[in-house]
Amino acid sequence: MLVVTAVLTDAANGFAAGIVAASPHATGTYHWGGLSLLQGGVTVQAVGGQTTVSGGGLSPASEPRHHIRSAGRRGEKMVAQPDAL
Repeated sequence: MLVVTAVLTDAANGFAAGIVAASPHATGTYHWGGLSLLQGGVTVQAVGGQTTVSGGGLSPASEPRHHIRSAGRRGEKMVAQPDAL
């Protein structure tokens, strides 16, 4: 269980680090659905490049999931889309 918790924590913190890496002075609220079948949604609150992470704990596989999908062309933003049921 300790290994799973470490992996989920690293995933959530990696999401926050990616936000700041993409925009060093990021401000806003960002959401990610987490690792499929394992992790609940992650919310990152950023203010001037400083982040606070919430969520991202172990979750049952039955919760609705979201994934991040690229539009497929270079330079276009990635958009979170709900999975089809």
